[in-house]
Amino acid sequence: MKLNKYEVGKRYGKALFELAETKQVLEEVFQDVQVLRQIFTEVPNLGDVLSNSKLAMTEKDQIIETLTSEFQGLLKQALFVIYRNQRMNDLLYIIADFEGRYYEKMGVLPVKVTTTVPLNKKQKEQLVTKLKTQFGYAQIEITEAIDPTILGGVVVETKNQVIDGSLKTRLNQIKKSLSK
Repeated sequence: MKLNKYEVGKRYGKALFELAETKQVLEEVFQDVQVLRQIFTEVPNLGDVLSNSKLAMTEKDQIIETLTSEFQGLLKQALFVIYRNQRMNDLLYIIADFEGRYYEKMGVLPVKVTTTVPLNKKQKEQLVTKLKTQFGYAQIEITEAIDPTILGGVVVETKNQVIDGSLKTRLNQIKKSLSK
């Protein structure tokens, strides 16, 4: 049975997390994972390149050597295992699972907030207070995104939930109700 990307991410992410926790290098691995996420965000097709069967192994080996030179210890070893098992195109799923486990252990709720303009300090504080109450976390980590197409309001994404308070969605709902 072939595993989908989410299952692969869960298995490898869990293994990396548990190993980092056992070896007491969780914080170090988390910091390295953040750097790795940034690399894969800046070069979005890197995983596909490293998994491409048409590319010569020597070329892929050179790329992985360059990539892993940024890291030491556990993450470097994990990257070699992921590479040897031809799972580099699943790396962002592995990172996401690891981060989810890390944040859960630390009692942090990561939240993506989309608005049309950046939130000011007071708005952020109000949002954090509301999210703490709603989700029961002591610490909230907000990642902001700007999207003028939502027209106004806010869209909050966390824990596989979307709270859509955007003006665009409200207008679409009014439009649907009027067309009935």
